[in-house]
Amino acid sequence: FQIYPNPAVADQVNIRHSKDVTKLDLHNGRGQIVMTKQVAVGTKETTFGIDNLASGIYFFRATHSNGTSQHKLVIP
Repeated sequence: FQIYPNPAVADQVNIRHSKDVTKLDLHNGRGQIVMTKQVAVGTKETTFGIDNLASGIYFFRATHSNGTSQHKLVIP
């Protein structure tokens, strides 16, 4: 799982992930979901527009066949 650029320096971030990821949720520091994307089967890269998000620390939660995993994103 790779988020780039991280820290985010543009209006979008790209996420490289395994092809078994089915959903990506972006949570703010309070644990609230601020964005969700369903991922098509077999997809290995997903783009999120972040231009409307405030500076801070966010977490991507990836749902996949083995459960979930969490990954940090920093927006300066």
